[in-house]
Amino acid sequence: MPDFTGDSLDVAFPKSRRKGFTVLYHDASDRKREVTARSLWKVCFQVTGGSPEEPIVDFGVVRREEPCPEAEGAAVPWRKMPDVVGLTWRAAVPKVTAAGVPERKVHAEAAYLNDTLPREGEYDDWQVCRQDPVSGAPLTDEVYTVTLALSSPDHGCPDPDRGRDAYLPDGDDDGDPDYLDPYPRDRNRTRLYPNGIPHGSGDSGGSGGSGDGWRVCRHTRWC
Repeated sequence: MPDFTGDSLDVAFPKSRRKGFTVLYHDASDRKREVTARSLWKVCFQVTGGSPEEPIVDFGVVRREEPCPEAEGAAVPWRKMPDVVGLTWRAAVPKVTAAGVPERKVHAEAAYLNDTLPREGEYDDWQVCRQDPVSGAPLTDEVYTVTLALSSPDHGCPDPDRGRDAYLPDGDDDGDPDYLDPYPRDRNRTRLYPNGIPHGSGDSGGSGGSGDGWRVCRHTRWC
């Protein structure tokens, strides 16, 4: 009988049948799941038995994306999410990918709600303030992305008790944090509206008016 350990159950099943074996299979993990769609499972353990006239092979299997348990009936030994809080983006990403997460699944976001990440490659030295999943969480097949919340070295991380609702100082309350605000004392001009926030509609003269039915209340937060 060949050793099918590591092979898809969809491969092991027909080859065993052709050799005259009656084929049984079961979930090898502690979850005792029903095994359906043989192409989605792989062989971790195999035991042969029966008689020379009626040989039997029993495969212990897990889902193809899962690592094999150390023994029959044991838990699937998922890798754990490393602790990368406090590291730079440049240092954190290799630690996450070393735990088995593809780099395309590691995403960056700004730690402050009113902050904006620079272009990719320009936030390599930004610090990780939060991570999702948290340190020590199992990296199961249900973890579709890893998100690292970053802050510029100039500003540091938000206080932990502020959670995800932290804002950088915004002296003129225009939505631009002070360090990015090209008009720090002018609430009516922002990065998005350098010529002034548009007012009204059907106005061919005022700032931002175009006469085409554009309404500030439909497109901004100013109403």
